[in-house]
Amino acid sequence: IAGEPPAMAQFSESGLLFTAELAGGQKTGFYCAQRQHRRRAGRFAGDRTVLDLFAHTGAFALYALRGGASRVVCVESAARLIEIGRGHAALNGLPAERLDWVKANVFEDLRQREERYGLVICDPPPLVRKRPDLDAAARAYKDLNRLALARVEPGGFLLTFSCSGAVDAKLFRQIFFAAAVEAGVRVDLLEPLAAAPDHPVAITHPQGEYLKGWLARVRGAVI
Repeated sequence: IAGEPPAMAQFSESGLLFTAELAGGQKTGFYCAQRQHRRRAGRFAGDRTVLDLFAHTGAFALYALRGGASRVVCVESAARLIEIGRGHAALNGLPAERLDWVKANVFEDLRQREERYGLVICDPPPLVRKRPDLDAAARAYKDLNRLALARVEPGGFLLTFSCSGAVDAKLFRQIFFAAAVEAGVRVDLLEPLAAAPDHPVAITHPQGEYLKGWLARVRGAVI
């Protein structure tokens, strides 16, 4: 590697074109660990309305559009990421009229939003980085998932994740269970989710298993 890297780099993932912010983006500017779950979102999005929370530059949204989603709403707080996301839709020739971007804090947006969706994707940044902050972060994850579950229509699906290394898979499942109870909905856990196979976890470094999540189906309100 020689010379100055470009500020932006274009690449392809599963047949879709994206750009990554090499200079000022988060980490690499794009999260490759989620690519198998983006493909999964595309498979579940057909003829559904989709809500993409913490949308970043819209990768989940693009897979959903390609998968036949009738409408995708992306909620993202950073204006520059929204502009890149709009460019991604144009770059791939996907129907911009079926893609809505909302610049907002996700927690605030969910508290005001009333519409329900056939698929909700909740992929937040780390809500905890240090173990002393774990209790507060657990409450934040519970609140976030409670609000997200309330936006899933009966029979719809939720893809929910945590990339906080301090929150292990067992704790995240407990948090999600508490969120479902508080949301008053019946939930089926269909599949545990983790990073792509090319993100192996060293047996001596369990913190490397940072990404965990669930594919869940919301059956309806608790009667």
